[in-house]
Amino acid sequence: MLALPLGSQLIQMDEEGLSRVKHQLRSMALLGKYILQMHPVLLCGALCGRQASTPAPNAVTLSANSNATVLGYTIPYTIANVLLTLAGPIVVMIT
Repeated sequence: MLALPLGSQLIQMDEEGLSRVKHQLRSMALLGKYILQMHPVLLCGALCGRQASTPAPNAVTLSANSNATVLGYTIPYTIANVLLTLAGPIVVMIT
């Protein structure tokens, strides 16, 4: 069991949930590298945007010593936030 602190909340994720996230990131990385033929730095930024994670591109930017990761981050981040906003009412209607 993995517990992640998030503000005043504590998110718990079991081994199965963690392995699903790892599998999704691995498959998206392979898709971006071999099929879309993206540059690795842009691909890292796109994966950060896909997760809608704001601190992640800062870590990638520091590791790559380049601000180019932000170019790959912007579009997936925008799409992820729009889909998250639209998915909320859909989930409420289904349940």
